Amino acid sequence: MRNTQMTADEAVRAIYIDFEGNMDKAPSVLGVRCDEVTTQFVIEPALGSYAGLENSKYRVRRASMETLLEELRRRSNTEDRLVAGFTTHEVGIVDAFCVDEQLRTWFSGAYVNVKKPIDRWVRRQVESGWRAAPEDRSLVSYMPFINLSYKPGCGPGIVGPGLKRLRDQMALHGSASDVSKGTKLHWWRILSHNATDLVATQDLSCQSAEVI
Repeated sequence: MRNTQMTADEAVRAIYIDFEGNMDKAPSVLGVRCDEVTTQFVIEPALGSYAGLENSKYRVRRASMETLLEELRRRSNTEDRLVAGFTTHEVGIVDAFCVDEQLRTWFSGAYVNVKKPIDRWVRRQVESGWRAAPEDRSLVSYMPFINLSYKPGCGPGIVGPGLKRLRDQMALHGSASDVSKGTKLHWWRILSHNATDLVATQDLSCQSAEVI
């Protein structure tokens, strides 16, 4: 894993990723953002039919973790793009749940943790007097620095319970098209939360990138 400062061009061209799931379980969703386009993938088999729900705001597909990592490796190599995310969480997820050893090895060496450069950039903004110090070093605490916030109903603490509700409703109805409107709203909120995290990570990374 790279804990390095990206150049401005690398930050703009990077592929940003963010897993969503329940703690200590295989991830349920992977969000991918590149060139200001976000695509989200359902990777938990039990939730697969949620990818078929229609919503003009989200591009959702169904895929396995290994298929997605292979595609990330291909794009990274052929398009000369870095793969990046906020903190080391994504590396831990891949190490724990990817069954392909070669993909695990590639990812652990290729992934760029952008948190340290972002931490430094935020600290400089605070020291300059532009912004008050954030409550902590979390992504949500850094969002005001780029005038970004979660949509109503989204934010820390919504993903885990929302995913549990999605599974419970699937067990009852068998298809995402048949779950309650409230459950579908939870699904859209999870996607909105994930999409906001990706935008925040990309924007903060570009702000903190070195100009070379």
